[in-house]
Amino acid sequence: MTEPIKSRLQPLVRKAGRADVELVAQILGEAFRRDAVMTYLSPNWPEFTTCLYYSMVRRFFLKHHHVYVTADGSGAALWLPPGVTFKSYPFWGKLDTLWIFLSKVGYQGYRRLQALARYSEAYHPAEPHFYLNSIGVRPNKAGRGIGSALLQEVLSRCDREGIPAYLENTNSRNLPLYERFGFQVTTQGRLPHGGPPIWFMLRPPSTTSDQQFALHGQDLGAAHRASQ
Repeated sequence: MTEPIKSRLQPLVRKAGRADVELVAQILGEAFRRDAVMTYLSPNWPEFTTCLYYSMVRRFFLKHHHVYVTADGSGAALWLPPGVTFKSYPFWGKLDTLWIFLSKVGYQGYRRLQALARYSEAYHPAEPHFYLNSIGVRPNKAGRGIGSALLQEVLSRCDREGIPAYLENTNSRNLPLYERFGFQVTTQGRLPHGGPPIWFMLRPPSTTSDQQFALHGQDLGAAHRASQ
Protein backbone atom coordinates (compact mmCIF):
# COMPACT_ATOMS: atom_id res chain seq x y z
CA MET A 1 0.00 0.00 0.00
CA THR A 2 1.42 3.37 -0.98
CA GLU A 3 1.69 6.21 1.53
CA PRO A 4 0.72 9.83 0.80
CA ILE A 5 3.62 12.12 -0.04
CA LYS A 6 3.70 15.27 2.04
CA SER A 7 3.33 18.36 -0.12
CA ARG A 8 3.33 22.06 0.61
CA LEU A 9 0.16 22.30 -1.42
CA GLN A 10 -3.20 20.65 -1.02
CA PRO A 11 -4.40 18.17 -2.11
CA LEU A 12 -1.93 15.54 -0.99
CA VAL A 13 -0.16 13.64 -3.74
CA ARG A 14 1.03 10.05 -3.48
CA LYS A 15 2.74 7.52 -5.69
CA ALA A 16 0.27 5.18 -7.33
CA GLY A 17 0.40 1.42 -6.83
CA ARG A 18 -0.95 -1.52 -8.78
CA ALA A 19 -4.36 -1.11 -7.17
CA ASP A 20 -4.56 2.41 -8.63
CA VAL A 21 -4.18 1.52 -12.31
CA GLU A 22 -7.89 1.75 -13.09
CA LEU A 23 -8.25 4.98 -11.08
CA VAL A 24 -5.34 6.67 -12.87
CA ALA A 25 -6.70 5.56 -16.26
CA GLN A 26 -10.13 6.95 -15.39
CA ILE A 27 -8.71 10.30 -14.27
CA LEU A 28 -6.58 10.74 -17.38
CA GLY A 29 -9.35 9.40 -19.58
CA GLU A 30 -11.69 12.13 -18.33
CA ALA A 31 -9.02 14.82 -18.54
CA PHE A 32 -8.03 13.98 -22.12
CA ARG A 33 -11.35 12.93 -23.62
CA ARG A 34 -11.61 16.13 -25.65
CA ASP A 35 -7.87 16.67 -25.99
CA ALA A 36 -6.63 17.66 -29.44
CA VAL A 37 -4.15 14.77 -29.68
CA MET A 38 -6.61 12.12 -28.54
CA THR A 39 -9.14 13.40 -31.07
CA TYR A 40 -6.38 13.35 -33.68
CA LEU A 41 -5.67 9.69 -32.88
CA SER A 42 -9.26 8.51 -32.37
CA PRO A 43 -12.00 10.94 -33.39
CA ASN A 44 -14.92 8.51 -33.08
CA TRP A 45 -14.36 6.37 -29.96
CA PRO A 46 -14.85 8.25 -26.65
CA GLU A 47 -13.51 5.40 -24.48
CA PHE A 48 -10.26 5.18 -26.43
CA THR A 49 -8.38 7.48 -24.04
CA THR A 50 -9.18 5.50 -20.90
CA CYS A 51 -8.31 2.18 -22.56
CA LEU A 52 -5.00 3.52 -23.86
CA TYR A 53 -3.98 4.92 -20.47
CA TYR A 54 -4.96 1.70 -18.70
CA SER A 55 -2.60 -0.24 -20.96
CA MET A 56 0.23 2.30 -20.68
CA VAL A 57 0.09 2.56 -16.88
CA ARG A 58 -0.28 -1.19 -16.31
CA ARG A 59 2.32 -2.35 -18.84
CA PHE A 60 4.95 0.38 -18.61
CA PHE A 61 4.72 3.41 -16.33
CA LEU A 62 3.96 1.68 -13.05
CA LYS A 63 7.16 -0.35 -13.03
CA HIS A 64 9.23 2.83 -13.26
CA HIS A 65 7.71 4.17 -10.02
CA HIS A 66 6.74 7.66 -11.12
CA VAL A 67 2.97 7.48 -11.45
CA TYR A 68 1.35 10.02 -9.14
CA VAL A 69 -2.25 10.47 -8.06
CA THR A 70 -3.93 12.86 -5.65
CA ALA A 71 -5.32 11.37 -2.47
CA ASP A 72 -8.84 12.46 -3.44
CA GLY A 73 -8.60 10.95 -6.92
CA SER A 74 -8.92 14.28 -8.72
CA GLY A 75 -5.67 14.31 -10.71
CA ALA A 76 -2.83 12.11 -11.93
CA ALA A 77 0.54 12.39 -13.66
CA LEU A 78 2.84 9.99 -15.52
CA TRP A 79 6.58 10.66 -15.40
CA LEU A 80 9.58 8.71 -16.64
CA PRO A 81 12.91 8.97 -14.79
CA PRO A 82 16.23 9.73 -16.47
CA GLY A 83 17.44 6.99 -18.78
CA VAL A 84 13.99 5.47 -19.43
CA THR A 85 12.31 6.02 -22.81
CA PHE A 86 9.56 4.42 -24.85
CA LYS A 87 12.23 2.38 -26.59
CA SER A 88 12.13 0.15 -23.51
CA TYR A 89 8.35 -0.32 -23.77
CA PRO A 90 7.72 -4.06 -23.22
CA PHE A 91 6.59 -6.35 -26.01
CA TRP A 92 3.26 -7.21 -24.36
CA GLY A 93 2.52 -3.53 -23.89
CA LYS A 94 3.10 -2.90 -27.58
CA LEU A 95 0.72 -5.74 -28.42
CA ASP A 96 -1.90 -4.19 -26.11
CA THR A 97 -1.57 -0.85 -27.86
CA LEU A 98 -1.65 -2.43 -31.32
CA TRP A 99 -4.84 -4.32 -30.42
CA ILE A 100 -6.52 -1.19 -29.03
CA PHE A 101 -5.84 0.70 -32.23
CA LEU A 102 -6.51 -1.98 -34.80
CA SER A 103 -9.70 -3.26 -33.15
CA LYS A 104 -11.24 0.09 -32.20
CA VAL A 105 -9.54 2.88 -34.12
CA GLY A 106 -8.14 1.22 -37.24
CA TYR A 107 -4.85 1.15 -39.02
CA GLN A 108 -4.89 4.87 -39.85
CA GLY A 109 -5.11 5.70 -36.15
CA TYR A 110 -2.15 3.42 -35.43
CA ARG A 111 -0.15 5.07 -38.22
CA ARG A 112 -0.83 8.44 -36.62
CA LEU A 113 0.36 7.13 -33.27
CA GLN A 114 3.62 5.96 -34.82
CA ALA A 115 4.08 9.27 -36.63
CA LEU A 116 3.45 11.11 -33.35
CA ALA A 117 6.03 8.96 -31.57
CA ARG A 118 8.70 9.49 -34.24
CA TYR A 119 8.06 13.22 -34.40
CA SER A 120 8.23 13.65 -30.62
CA GLU A 121 11.28 11.44 -30.19
CA ALA A 122 13.30 13.69 -32.49
CA TYR A 123 13.03 16.56 -29.99
CA HIS A 124 13.75 14.72 -26.74
CA PRO A 125 16.81 16.16 -24.97
CA ALA A 126 19.96 14.10 -25.19
CA GLU A 127 20.91 14.85 -21.59
CA PRO A 128 19.36 12.81 -18.73
CA HIS A 129 16.00 14.28 -17.69
CA PHE A 130 12.67 13.58 -16.06
CA TYR A 131 9.98 13.32 -18.74
CA LEU A 132 6.39 14.35 -18.03
CA ASN A 133 4.35 12.19 -20.39
CA SER A 134 0.86 13.09 -19.15
CA ILE A 135 -0.76 15.16 -16.44
CA GLY A 136 -4.49 15.65 -16.07
CA VAL A 137 -7.21 16.81 -13.71
CA ARG A 138 -10.84 15.75 -13.71
CA PRO A 139 -12.77 18.53 -15.50
CA ASN A 140 -15.03 19.20 -12.49
CA LYS A 141 -11.96 19.70 -10.25
CA ALA A 142 -10.07 22.20 -12.43
CA GLY A 143 -8.81 25.48 -10.97
CA ARG A 144 -7.92 24.14 -7.52
CA GLY A 145 -4.13 23.87 -7.80
CA ILE A 146 -4.22 20.12 -8.43
CA GLY A 147 -2.02 20.24 -11.52
CA SER A 148 0.48 22.43 -9.71
CA ALA A 149 0.67 19.99 -6.82
CA LEU A 150 1.31 17.09 -9.19
CA LEU A 151 4.05 19.00 -10.98
CA GLN A 152 5.83 19.92 -7.77
CA GLU A 153 6.30 16.34 -6.60
CA VAL A 154 8.89 15.70 -9.31
CA LEU A 155 10.13 19.23 -10.00
CA SER A 156 11.28 19.59 -6.40
CA ARG A 157 13.36 16.43 -6.84
CA CYS A 158 14.74 17.78 -10.13
CA ASP A 159 15.95 20.87 -8.27
CA ARG A 160 17.49 18.89 -5.42
CA GLU A 161 19.36 16.59 -7.80
CA GLY A 162 20.16 19.14 -10.53
CA ILE A 163 18.20 17.30 -13.25
CA PRO A 164 16.23 18.97 -16.08
CA ALA A 165 12.55 18.21 -16.76
CA TYR A 166 10.98 17.93 -20.19
CA LEU A 167 7.44 17.85 -21.58
CA GLU A 168 5.44 18.15 -24.77
CA ASN A 169 2.41 20.42 -24.60
CA THR A 170 -0.50 20.57 -27.04
CA ASN A 171 -2.75 22.88 -25.04
CA SER A 172 -1.84 26.53 -25.53
CA ARG A 173 -3.74 27.50 -22.36
CA ASN A 174 -1.16 25.63 -20.28
CA LEU A 175 1.85 27.50 -21.63
CA PRO A 176 1.77 30.33 -19.03
CA LEU A 177 1.61 27.87 -16.14
CA TYR A 178 4.49 25.77 -17.40
CA GLU A 179 6.52 28.89 -18.04
CA ARG A 180 5.94 30.08 -14.47
CA PHE A 181 7.25 26.73 -13.30
CA GLY A 182 10.44 27.36 -15.26
CA PHE A 183 9.74 25.46 -18.48
CA GLN A 184 10.94 27.13 -21.67
CA VAL A 185 9.71 26.46 -25.21
CA THR A 186 12.59 25.00 -27.21
CA THR A 187 10.66 24.19 -30.42
CA GLN A 188 7.16 24.74 -31.71
CA GLY A 189 5.74 22.54 -34.45
CA ARG A 190 2.68 20.68 -35.68
CA LEU A 191 1.99 16.96 -35.55
CA PRO A 192 2.08 15.09 -38.89
CA HIS A 193 -0.96 14.35 -41.07
CA GLY A 194 -2.85 17.52 -40.16
CA GLY A 195 -2.37 17.18 -36.41
CA PRO A 196 -2.58 19.90 -33.75
CA PRO A 197 0.25 22.27 -32.77
CA ILE A 198 2.80 21.10 -30.21
CA TRP A 199 5.28 22.91 -27.98
CA PHE A 200 8.43 21.12 -26.77
CA MET A 201 9.44 22.52 -23.37
CA LEU A 202 12.54 22.05 -21.22
CA ARG A 203 13.05 23.15 -17.62
CA PRO A 204 16.57 23.50 -16.22
CA PRO A 205 16.87 22.73 -12.51
CA SER A 206 16.12 25.77 -10.36
CA THR A 207 18.73 27.17 -8.02
CA THR A 208 16.14 28.83 -5.79
CA SER A 209 13.41 27.29 -3.67
CA ASP A 210 10.81 29.94 -4.46
CA GLN A 211 9.95 29.09 -8.06
CA GLN A 212 8.31 25.72 -7.66
CA PHE A 213 6.09 26.69 -4.75
CA ALA A 214 4.87 30.07 -6.01
CA LEU A 215 1.74 28.88 -7.80
CA HIS A 216 -0.75 27.82 -5.15
CA GLY A 217 -4.27 28.05 -6.50
CA GLN A 218 -3.31 27.96 -10.17
CA ASP A 219 -4.09 24.94 -12.29
CA LEU A 220 -3.83 23.48 -15.76
CA GLY A 221 -6.11 21.96 -18.30
CA ALA A 222 -5.47 18.54 -19.75
CA ALA A 223 -2.09 18.54 -21.48
CA HIS A 224 -1.02 15.71 -23.71
CA ARG A 225 2.45 14.17 -23.95
CA ALA A 226 3.59 11.85 -26.67
CA SER A 227 2.59 8.22 -26.25
CA GLN A 228 4.66 5.32 -27.50
